[in-house]
Amino acid sequence: RLERPTEGLAAMRKAIRLFPNHIPAVEEAARYLIGQSAWAQLVELLQLFATLVREGTTPAEAAQAHLRA
Repeated sequence: RLERPTEGLAAMRKAIRLFPNHIPAVEEAARYLIGQSAWAQLVELLQLFATLVREGTTPAEAAQAHLRA
């Protein structure tokens, strides 16, 4: 749960950059953004995630991440 949404989202983005395979951070940030109807930020988050997954994972890991996103 995010007590301070702006700081929480910044922390989640940092976590995603450092650990792009950490799906729970992406899922939690996405759930929050969906709940806030923050569609532009959601698209930005998912694009960042997709880019990081493509750059830092094996094809099998990328496929698994895309299935969960």
